[in-house]
Amino acid sequence: MLNIGIDYSISSPSVYIGGDDFNSGKALCFRQNKKMESKDNVFMSDYPEYNSKEERYYKLASVCVQFILDNTEHLDEKPYILIEGYAYGASGNVFDIAEATSVIKQLLYHNGFDIKIVEPSVVKKKATGKGNSNKFGMLEAFTNLGYDISTKFDNIAQITDKKIPAPMTDIIDAYFVSRALS
Repeated sequence: MLNIGIDYSISSPSVYIGGDDFNSGKALCFRQNKKMESKDNVFMSDYPEYNSKEERYYKLASVCVQFILDNTEHLDEKPYILIEGYAYGASGNVFDIAEATSVIKQLLYHNGFDIKIVEPSVVKKKATGKGNSNKFGMLEAFTNLGYDISTKFDNIAQITDKKIPAPMTDIIDAYFVSRALS
């Protein structure tokens, strides 16, 4: 079964399209520096240039939706799309995050996709057994499935005991979002 999961953010959105085997699916992420390159089944887009918040939100969403359209055009029926919901403890520009997420939801809707929102705690519990797991718990769950996300990139910062660099964490989250209801 084809699953689509989106870990959506303004700084580093990610999309995963595929089944349970990560390596047979496709992931989209955004380049965090000019030298960063992706490999294998991870596709990297340059972060779009923009002149306003609205243009930024639209361009980010458009890249994600086009990736989904390009990878589902062969299907007789459009699969539903799982999007990770908002974190209740989110701080900062929460209205900007909401506005940006609304743009991708609208584009998906107008392209005929059904959308299901999955709460972050549900994604984390499905992946790790704990609904309040952190990024390192998600990485461990991904690694325990036999996957090494660090092999999918060149010129990216190394994972340390204090930080997992974007877009690694975003791809892991998108993968687990895609599996959250299976």
